[in-house]
Amino acid sequence: MYLLVLLALSLHIAIVDLRTHKITNRSNLLLAVLLLLRPNFSKISVVILAFLVAFVITVLLKIGMGDLKLWSVLLFSNGEILLTLRYLNLMAVALTLLLALTVIRHRTLSGSVPLAPVILAPFLLLYLAI
Repeated sequence: MYLLVLLALSLHIAIVDLRTHKITNRSNLLLAVLLLLRPNFSKISVVILAFLVAFVITVLLKIGMGDLKLWSVLLFSNGEILLTLRYLNLMAVALTLLLALTVIRHRTLSGSVPLAPVILAPFLLLYLAI
């Protein structure tokens, strides 16, 4: 049941972000509560350093704060998964696919790109050990 709720909430967040380019605080809070039921913590010093790097990248690349909050929820509750090379590789593949689909659909890359699917898909694959 837990995994079904996690999948449903993640799918909801991804679909809403694809449609509206927004990730609500309520969705992030629900996801945080759900993930903290079964945490997979990493060392706090590593998590804080990763958060600071992500924050700088977010500001420099003008990425939405909802995406940073979503990634932070995953980082603080399941840092052991997010701080792996496998997650970053899967995230790069997901981003490449999303950008290709965006270019095919809109014929341009101008505007915002919804990153929730890019953040959540690799996380779920690793969390569910698929």
